Amino acid sequence: KLSRLSLNKSPILIQVVLLYTPSIFDFFYCELDTSLCCQVKQFHELEGEVKCVIGLYGNDKEYIVEGKVEVIGLRGEKSCQEIHCTYKKFENFGVLCSHTIKALDRMNVMEIPERYILGRWRLDAKYCEIEEKML
Repeated sequence: KLSRLSLNKSPILIQVVLLYTPSIFDFFYCELDTSLCCQVKQFHELEGEVKCVIGLYGNDKEYIVEGKVEVIGLRGEKSCQEIHCTYKKFENFGVLCSHTIKALDRMNVMEIPERYILGRWRLDAKYCEIEEKML
């Protein structure tokens, strides 16, 4: 049996551990683990528009991930504005899939865009709900 690895230097994990509830964090952690088994079969980037073909190692099924990135800051960090996968886990469940996580990694994006962290999965969900009602 493998012990659970601690990836305490991963910017994405640091981000989501501070935002997600424990059960959703565990779900996301499994997606992150699966992303390590994904292969980027094709990658195209042109003027901030990205398109990847990603498949799971040992599996013929492929998914297309498309996104928009921009360079921010003087160091050249990348920020993702939008990302979509044909697997549609985010649209159906509300958490990014392993293919999308792999694409973010390939694009050198170190954090999940805020719009892809849904309020219902957040530790501060009640506060977010109250704040939205006040607006």
